Formats: sequence, structure tokens, C-alpha cells
Amino acid sequence: MGYDEDVQRGFDQFLEESAKALSVYQENIKELENDKNADVVKHYERHDQARHEFHTSLWNIKKYVALKIPEIKDEDNAGVRVQEVVMDVVDKALGLGEKAQKAPSGVEYLSAKAAIEKNKVDAAAVLTYDQQLKELDNEHRRKLAGSWHALGFSRSNVLNHVQRNRSKLDNPRSAGFGYL
Repeated sequence: MGYDEDVQRGFDQFLEESAKALSVYQENIKELENDKNADVVKHYERHDQARHEFHTSLWNIKKYVALKIPEIKDEDNAGVRVQEVVMDVVDKALGLGEKAQKAPSGVEYLSAKAAIEKNKVDAAAVLTYDQQLKELDNEHRRKLAGSWHALGFSRSNVLNHVQRNRSKLDNPRSAGFGYL
């Protein structure tokens, strides 16, 4: 299979798998919000995997759109604006913009947990140990739920732009197309 076919397959796969991915995001949000004993480390692993898969899909979208951009002409670049807009939306979802949102980190969580463990040396610290761990877990469950929401928004935003403008992405200089 050639490069163009791989890019097309990656683009189509994003469109086909987005509904399922969004459903999985919602399931994780519900579990984090409703289950106060949800395994935070397990959720970080799931979240990292989902972010990786989403970012891979976004690079496939960028490649697809880049391959469809027509030759730039001095007199007529009508229809190319849609590609620029979609590329900007994808760049924002990838976190390539100035205001990129930092995802919560499992390493930060484990470091904070280790600090609590390390300070459990005197009797007073032992009394607050369980409470500190509960607060840490609750804080990170909230951060993860927020990050799942952001991931869902980003995927929905890209999906919306791609679906609504698919024909313009595929045929940028076709007559009769308006802009976003």
C-alpha cells in the first residue's frame, strides 16, 4: 500500500472510530466522577493511550489535508481557506498553539503520592496520611475527568470541521462552495 492510501486509510479511520472514542471518553469521565475508589494510575494509563491514539489520528488528518491542498495561484486561491481552517483546528487540538493546555501527568501524581509516603514518619503524619491520599486521589480524578472532557471537545471539534467540510477538503476548487 502506498503513502497516499495509508493517509486515506488513517483519515477514514478517524471518521469511523470517533463515535466509539467519544463514548469511551464519556465512560471514563463517569467512572472518575462516580467511583471514589477508581484506580488513578489505571486511568492515567488509559488517558495517555487515548491521547496518543488521538494525536496519531490528528497527524493523519493533517497529512490528508496537506495532500489535498491545490497549487497556490496568484489569481485564484478560492477554496483553499477551508484547508487552512481545518489545519488550524487540528494544530490547536495537537497543542501546537501558544495556549496549549497541559494534560495531567501520572508522573506528577506518583511523585505527590511518594512525597506523602515519605512524610509518614511521625505519629501526626500517620493520622493525616489516609486523608492526604484521599485528597490527592480526588484531585487527580478531577484533573483526569477534566482532561477527558477536553479530549472529547477537541475530537468533536475536529470531527465537526472535517465532516461539515469534507467535500471542500476533497475538492478545494470546486465551484459553488462557500466557506465555513
